[in-house]
Amino acid sequence: MSNLDVPKKFIIISYSRTGSNFLVSLLNSHPNITCGGELLGKVTPNPDYSKLLNNIFNSPNKTQGFKLFHYHPMNVENNQLLFDTIQADKSIRIIFLERKNLLKRYYSLLKANQTKVWKVTNPKDITHTKSKISIDITKLIQTINSVTKYENLYKQMFREHKHITIQYEDIENNYTQTCMKIFRFLDLRKHAAIGNTIKQNPGNLKDLIENYSELEEYFKLNCHPRVILD
Repeated sequence: MSNLDVPKKFIIISYSRTGSNFLVSLLNSHPNITCGGELLGKVTPNPDYSKLLNNIFNSPNKTQGFKLFHYHPMNVENNQLLFDTIQADKSIRIIFLERKNLLKRYYSLLKANQTKVWKVTNPKDITHTKSKISIDITKLIQTINSVTKYENLYKQMFREHKHITIQYEDIENNYTQTCMKIFRFLDLRKHAAIGNTIKQNPGNLKDLIENYSELEEYFKLNCHPRVILD
């Protein structure tokens, strides 16, 4: 059996509003992949993480994975044990999914909280609203600092695992090429990936954010690599 035919285990480590639903749908279009969503978003009390992971990675025939946010599981006070359990299994491959522009990510997060719509597969289900969103600069910076903290933490934690970093913007600009890169990383054959989710927030930020001029003025004086203005 060639390495291309050997099932692998993988986890997408990310945070909300990074295109993770779209990526999961793209990966699931490959005939040799089964990728779940937030399978460990919540767990039963006193979880046996080794057992939970074994139950997820239970197929002898398919490469299997799921997505895991930095704050999962959400119903336990300390999720470090889960990440320690994953760290101990070097056979698990890690896909780090990030978003370069954390201003757009934060806008998308606020919008999803407002509309209560987190995933769209039918254009008719997109919630259109004329109301703009105002962004608190202090809270934006706090969120950016939190995201980058966890990005650095888990990249350090899983540095000895076979890993790859994928940007939201890469998927947005050319998901076919990006998926080919991931398939190679997972030692899978080429496949024309097809996704089934739809972008919820098209348009320019200056037309979507109420206090865009305030943000523009602030970040012209306080440039930040993860804040990209239109």
